[in-house]
Order: sequence, then C-alpha cells, then structure tokens
Amino acid sequence: MSIVIKQRNNENKTPGFENVGFNLHPDCVSSIPIPFVNGKFQLGLDNQPELKKYFEEGLGVTFDTEAGQEFLNEFYIDIDHAETILNDSVLSKFKLHLIKTHNGFGMIKYGDATSGPVDTFLFEVVDEKADTEQRVTKKITLATAQAKLLDMWENKRHKLLLFAKYTFSEQSGIENDTAAYDKLSNFITELGNAKTFLRNLEVPDEQMDLDVTIKTAIAKNIIRYSDGRYVNHVNGTPLGRNFEEISIYLANPVNQDELGDGSDTDKPYTIKAQLKNSLR
Repeated sequence: MSIVIKQRNNENKTPGFENVGFNLHPDCVSSIPIPFVNGKFQLGLDNQPELKKYFEEGLGVTFDTEAGQEFLNEFYIDIDHAETILNDSVLSKFKLHLIKTHNGFGMIKYGDATSGPVDTFLFEVVDEKADTEQRVTKKITLATAQAKLLDMWENKRHKLLLFAKYTFSEQSGIENDTAAYDKLSNFITELGNAKTFLRNLEVPDEQMDLDVTIKTAIAKNIIRYSDGRYVNHVNGTPLGRNFEEISIYLANPVNQDELGDGSDTDKPYTIKAQLKNSLR
C-alpha cells in the first residue's frame, strides 16, 4: 500500500496561497482526534469484530479497557500539510479506517466522499500505485486506439468510411476516407471515446454495414415511423418498433428482398436501392 494524503488543488484556497498550489501553509500540521460522542469513542467498529480484533492486536491495546480508552483519548491523526504517507502498517490502516468512517472529518476527501453542497475538503487521499496504474491504462488505451486507426488507414481504408458512419451520427457529414480519418483521430483523444472506438472494432463488418444502412435510411425518410412502428415507406412493409427490431428483421435471410444487396438487380422498393437512388 502506498497511500498519500496531500493538499487538494481546488478553488477554495486560503487567501495568500492562490498561486502556489496550496490551501494551507505547507510547513504546518493539523491534528485530528477521534470523535467522542455520548461517552464513547466513535471507531466505526461496532459491527466489525474481526477488524476490531485486527487493530487491537496490531496496536497492542484493547480498546474497551482503561488503558485502551487512554490510548484512544491521546490518539491523533496528524496530517502534514505538505504530505502524509501511509504505509502497510496497522497504525496507518487504523488511521485510514477512521478517515473513511468519519467522511474525512470534513477536510480529507477519500474516494467518492462528499462534504455537502459546499466542497470543504482541503486534503485528499491518493493511492499512488492505483493512480499510476490508472494513468498508464489510459495512455495504453489512447495509444492502442491511435495505432488501430492508423492500421485501418494503411491496410483497411475501404472500411474507414463505413466505420466512421457507424460511429457518428448521420449529420456528421463524413463523405470520404480522409474526412473519416480526421474526425476519428480527433474523437479518440478522449478516453471514453477511445474505448468506444475499440469496442466498435469488434462489430462484424456485416452488422456495421446493416446498422449504417438503417441509420441512413431513417435519416432520409426511406424508413419512416408510422403508427408505432417503422415501415418501408415505398411498400409499407413493417420493419419493427425500434432500431434493434429493424436490424433483426433485415438481418434475417428471409427478408433480404426487403433489404437488397446494393447491386443493380435490387428491386426498386428495397432499402439499398432507394438509398442508391437518393444519391443520384
């Protein structure tokens, strides 16, 4: 475990420290006692006998004894304003447990804890190992997405336009592989988008082509919504109540005469024939 408690870089800085990255003077220490309420130290261990035993054995004290009460009365969590390092010791784990139990005592942000409508947290608990792993994972994901996109440009350019149309809305205006690469390259600079890009790579080309066909046909009013369902507007054939049902219907080999294959032999009423005619 490599846990660090350090000052947060938030907007609630003490006057005089706005430009130096601190909320409080870095050469000081804040000492936090264990809350004592209704004649009892609030340890957050009432329903955790095994954890209580672990702390007592590790700290060499029984909390409910006179010596234990004296220990708790004199116990403070010292927060160095520069940096406080917690290790794998029982003492560090006990401090971390108290911080979590008492929501950071209103001054130390731990995990997803909130301090109310106004953010009063001056410090934060940072798991440096997890933080580093998270940063590296993000960098790898972004780099992987960029590498996959470049590979598509160099080796599968025929797929690039289809992939971009599958990823973006019909209103994106992408009409060639150069525009597709440019928009995708900008898109995958964000982690969430890069993950979406990599997930989309797993979609079979046939499904991708079908989904783009449906999306475009809906945008061009070739597939229209009428009376609670989507229909082929030329022959009135019902296709489904939503996108998923349309996809299932048109993917069924039995219904290929409704979809078409994009060839010159397609019947005029097929979805792909109508799309081809809309481009003329």
